[in-house]
Amino acid sequence: MSSASAALPQPGRTKAFLRLVMIEHSVFALPFAYIAALTAMFEWDKNIHWGRLLLVTICMVGLRTFAMAVNRIIDREIDARNPRTAQRPVRCR
Repeated sequence: MSSASAALPQPGRTKAFLRLVMIEHSVFALPFAYIAALTAMFEWDKNIHWGRLLLVTICMVGLRTFAMAVNRIIDREIDARNPRTAQRPVRCR
């Protein structure tokens, strides 16, 4: 396998990663972050700052994804012993 083909994502890896970090939970949490951000903007100067809302979106999804991935990696041994979580993509080695 060449180095160029090793850099390409393998089929199913993206789907496994999205299952690992539960991206739908991040999407579900976004409205709560938007409500908080819009409330703060209203209290500050009664304007909507679209750039800041974009930053809230990037930070919310990015940091939550990072936290979920780290949690799955740290807890992989515990998850392997639990029947409900034993089938998660992160395996003990």
